[in-house]
Amino acid sequence: MKAPAFQFYVMDWTTDLDDHPLEIEGAWIRICCKLWRSEKRGELSKSVTQWSRILRVDEKKTREILDYISKEKIGDVTPCYILEIE
Repeated sequence: MKAPAFQFYVMDWTTDLDDHPLEIEGAWIRICCKLWRSEKRGELSKSVTQWSRILRVDEKKTREILDYISKEKIGDVTPCYILEIE
């Protein structure tokens, strides 16, 4: 059984995400929670439609968010939208 919680380092979080929009910070914490609960912890493959439901935005916005996360090296996003925590 997986642990019901993960460690959250406030200093690391704020340092790493201070220069990014709140929208990205919110999306990233939702993604981190999904990655934590995934079968292979830290990695998860979803379609754009599935990520859209997770992020609660349309597919266009989802692509923008995932592209930003990849471009800014917040997380490792493959072209088929597999996300990994670095």
